[in-house]
Amino acid sequence: MRYLLAAILMAVSVYLADGQTTNDVPPVRVEHHEWPAPHGQIHYRDEYYRGSQHILRVARFQNETTKTWEVWRFYYVDGKVAVIEDDKGSDKPVTVSLIKDDVTYDAFTRQPDGSVTPLSSEELAKVKAREKEFLGD
Repeated sequence: MRYLLAAILMAVSVYLADGQTTNDVPPVRVEHHEWPAPHGQIHYRDEYYRGSQHILRVARFQNETTKTWEVWRFYYVDGKVAVIEDDKGSDKPVTVSLIKDDVTYDAFTRQPDGSVTPLSSEELAKVKAREKEFLGD
């Protein structure tokens, strides 16, 4: 009897927990923006929200020098940028930056094969300077 009661309590708690997680998660909403850029290009930006909470920004633009399409992804936690991905496309490495208190904390390179390595101090300084404008410092 004791095991039966424990099994029933566990089944009820799993059922209630599952119901709470699915019922409390609002749907995702996407806002698409595009605007003209220099040299006749068009830049694109998609803003993703879960309920009223900003969770992701994806910006796409054509690099003026290389003519390849680049993608920047900004991941948000509690309304603040937490991770930035700089994806230069064409099977090139992706720079992944960790953000803390609106400042680039550290950054890594993710290779097309999935391997990840920290940036050198010199490369990190360049990334911090480039991302400063996005983070409002």
